[in-house]
Amino acid sequence: MIPSDTPPLVDIAIGDWHHEAIQVRQAASTFLYNYALLKNKHNHDMADDAVVSVLCSAMENLTEEKDPTTCLWQLVLCGRLVFPDRINVNEVAKELIQDLGFVGILQELTTVDLEEGTTTSHGDTIRCNQLALELIGKFQDETR
Repeated sequence: MIPSDTPPLVDIAIGDWHHEAIQVRQAASTFLYNYALLKNKHNHDMADDAVVSVLCSAMENLTEEKDPTTCLWQLVLCGRLVFPDRINVNEVAKELIQDLGFVGILQELTTVDLEEGTTTSHGDTIRCNQLALELIGKFQDETR
């Protein structure tokens, strides 16, 4: 196993995105979102290995996630890592998203209909699609 510079709980939460239980994936997404908020509060550059690992793992996982709530939390997490607040942009995270072609994943999310289910699931699917569109717009605004 390759040693990781990410905190052990972050590594565990990233691993939990592949758990079969939806609730575990949702909890991992929520934990990592809170981790991102904490990182934003204490470090505006956010270019460390843990942030890169979380961002890449979240974007990769978005293409496979079928639960709309988990997908929404992962997308919110990505948005928070790249755009930590209304004023600042994490340039490292933004470039990473663009260089690795993750904007295409965002475009896919605007058309994907996640698993049908409860009214909450349907609402989260709509919110996920809307947030993907909003993030695409932010990336386009940032490149002009």
